[in-house]
Amino acid sequence: GEGVMTWGDRNESYSGAWVDDKQDGYGVHVWQDTAGIVPGDTTRQRCNQYAGQWKAGVREGIGTFEYANGSQYHGAWVGNIKHGYGV
Repeated sequence: GEGVMTWGDRNESYSGAWVDDKQDGYGVHVWQDTAGIVPGDTTRQRCNQYAGQWKAGVREGIGTFEYANGSQYHGAWVGNIKHGYGV
């Protein structure tokens, strides 16, 4: 099914497809970095984000990883690792 999970202790969230309590199908996972941020000031929050395909809880298929510094990788993933040609 579809759903949203937030891990407060890890400052992470996932919104998307689930199978057997694992990310599976299309979804967006966000890793928030709140170090040095004033509580409540969301204008300065940094984060990494992956939007794409998942299989059994790992990045698998085509997806885009956007890094907090503005860099991004769009391409194939196998077992949570960039695979093949990507841009």
